[in-house]
Amino acid sequence: MDEVSSDKSSLKTATRKRLKKKKEKKTEMMSVVKKEDCEARVDDSIVDPDELKYLRYSIDERYSAPRQLFLKADKSNEFSLIVANVPAYLPKDFVGGFISQFVNVPIKDVVVKRSTALDGSKLSGQLTLSVLFKEPRGVSLALAKCQDVGPYRVCDFCDVKMPSVLQSSVESYRRMFQSPEEIEKAVAEFMKKQDEEAHEIKRIAKRKFTEPDEEGWITVTKAAKKVGKAIKLKKDDVPLMGGLRKRKNHVDLAFYSFDKKNAREKKLNELREKFLQDKKRIALLKNARKFNPD
Repeated sequence: MDEVSSDKSSLKTATRKRLKKKKEKKTEMMSVVKKEDCEARVDDSIVDPDELKYLRYSIDERYSAPRQLFLKADKSNEFSLIVANVPAYLPKDFVGGFISQFVNVPIKDVVVKRSTALDGSKLSGQLTLSVLFKEPRGVSLALAKCQDVGPYRVCDFCDVKMPSVLQSSVESYRRMFQSPEEIEKAVAEFMKKQDEEAHEIKRIAKRKFTEPDEEGWITVTKAAKKVGKAIKLKKDDVPLMGGLRKRKNHVDLAFYSFDKKNAREKKLNELREKFLQDKKRIALLKNARKFNPD
């Protein structure tokens, strides 16, 4: 009896396990079917090519102001999703990172189409990108879900370097002025080029006087007379040599009007001082003549 009861209990346990596995399998199949149906409904949904959607995002904790990327289907390419209002100073990788979070279709490439800059530069202004998917349903999935997700942060997908006046001034200064190493290198290259040119000129000149030209002529010129070396004399040896004229003493004449005025005042002061001395001497002589000790 014990053996029969144990067999019955083991049979019941096995039956329960089998039923449980069937139930779990059925549940998984239903969830997969629901997911596929949901994606199929999204894929089959009609997307208006002219409808403009948005995707919310921010840059980081410091620059947390809400921003939007504008999304639109590309009429000319069913694999392409147009993304506008992308700041040029941010890396382009964050756009693909955002879309990959809610679209399970692989992204093939992200291409910069145009810019709002007046000069057409893709380094400034707001950019318009084209996100290319490997399957056309990636475009419809992105447009269907973009407004229900986010906001994402750019710093979570790439390194952000925000532009500033100081940073741009420093970069402009560095572009304007070369570093000492670059200056030394440029000077060395210039001097090397100059030496090579001078050496080439000397070689051509030497060849002109030593080798015949196309007609077989050699240029012959009369050598210049040798010029004697300059004689250096000491100051004490100049009078003994003779024939060497001494320098005349330079008289500094008054040239400017204020020099003339100063010279005139100086002369008047000298005359006035001499007059006072003469007057004093005359007074002394008079007193000496009047002096009578008796």
